[in-house]
Amino acid sequence: MNLGERQIFKKCILLVALLSFAFSAYAVNFNASVQRFLNEEKQTVFHINYKVFNNQLKFVQTKQGYIASLDVTINLLLDGQIVASDNYPYNIGAATEGIAKSATHYAMDKISLTLTRDDLIAQLIIKDKNSGDTNEIQLDLFTIEDEALMSDIEVSQNVTKDSSKALELFHRGEYLYYVDPIPIFFNTQDSLYFYCELYNLIEDNGYKSITENISIIKGDSVYFHDSNSLNFEDELREPYKTVPIKGLEEGFYQLVYDVQDHNSGKQYSKRTSFSIAKVHYNISRLFEDDDEEFQLISYFLSNKEKKQWRKLNETGKKNFIDRFWKSRNPNPGSEENEYLLTIQKRVEHANWKYSHYDKGWTSDMGRIYIKYGEPNEQNNYVTDLSAKYSRKDYVVWKYNYGSKIFMFMDMYNSGRYALIYSKNDFGEKTDPNWRSFFEKGWDASIIDETSDSSSPNENDSGWGW
Repeated sequence: MNLGERQIFKKCILLVALLSFAFSAYAVNFNASVQRFLNEEKQTVFHINYKVFNNQLKFVQTKQGYIASLDVTINLLLDGQIVASDNYPYNIGAATEGIAKSATHYAMDKISLTLTRDDLIAQLIIKDKNSGDTNEIQLDLFTIEDEALMSDIEVSQNVTKDSSKALELFHRGEYLYYVDPIPIFFNTQDSLYFYCELYNLIEDNGYKSITENISIIKGDSVYFHDSNSLNFEDELREPYKTVPIKGLEEGFYQLVYDVQDHNSGKQYSKRTSFSIAKVHYNISRLFEDDDEEFQLISYFLSNKEKKQWRKLNETGKKNFIDRFWKSRNPNPGSEENEYLLTIQKRVEHANWKYSHYDKGWTSDMGRIYIKYGEPNEQNNYVTDLSAKYSRKDYVVWKYNYGSKIFMFMDMYNSGRYALIYSKNDFGEKTDPNWRSFFEKGWDASIIDETSDSSSPNENDSGWGW
């Protein structure tokens, strides 16, 4: 890494540290980015992504937990004057005080604007309604040419299938695709994901034909390169592309995407930046707050161990946490605790996939995923229109050939699934009224139980089994 690269990388890390950990009494520190796309009318659609960490906000305790309230305003400026404005209220929930004060938990959102002119500036203002603190970032809004071949590049750490309607602006087709305004990856991560749309490709003899080149570079060195020639009939709008990054050394990198249209001879290139950080394996916990850490490890504890926790002082709790992770290290003499890293990856995956009103790792689906990982079998269903409490989506997860089964239901059609049935996990509870959510004659063999054709008792919330 040369001196210039070191300075850039240090500035990047310093910026993130300031945004993530520094508390200001006068401003809400946040970061934001903008990516551009063309719609079917060849108008430029600007996606403004922003992210603010919990420790930058003032949370107020309520009966439902801790709540922070934001006023998010977008002003469009022309020569310094506001010519248009819109407001996007945003409430953030935290289950515990530790999460509310956390420097690692954050809120992320996306705002979409469609414009036909490129002489405007977006002024993004975020106000913490509880504290009155305010901050702003200005972003240039330059439109894409009508005849452009490519959109901007969006980079993501994780992409998962998600058919719910929650977090709609983060969807790319059937995939949930988060965009971090400052993309930083750990060198233990297998891949990064990027999304880029192609436009105005010329068709010849019924086919469009391109060559694409994907490269990761740092300075004058190329760390990855892949080239593909593609022929297709329709406009190419792939949901995302995957690029390996595991083992890259710390530093500041460029992702370069080149596309040549064979039929027109046009060639376009886009690039974006990201950073690689090194994982430090001397950590023996995943969260700063003791109660939050205990909430996580309690997924694996017996009732006896949970009772022991309640008797401990502050020092005892820290030692308890340390012993938990060390006792589960499959290679006690190694620098890496593989068990902790596995749980860390599951927590990150749960946060990406199952976060809706709260962090994904605290949700029912997140908890089961953290305990057991990816299910061996996963099936999605919808209750019949004749179901007592309206039509609802539900999901069945099976582990080890059905020896463990979990059923989740989207109770409020919000994308947030609640655990209603558990088989062979004594740490999880089955809703005693779970059968009342289904229609008469529902096929219980879905969860390897025997069906009963009897009608539910209308004076009872359950099926009477």
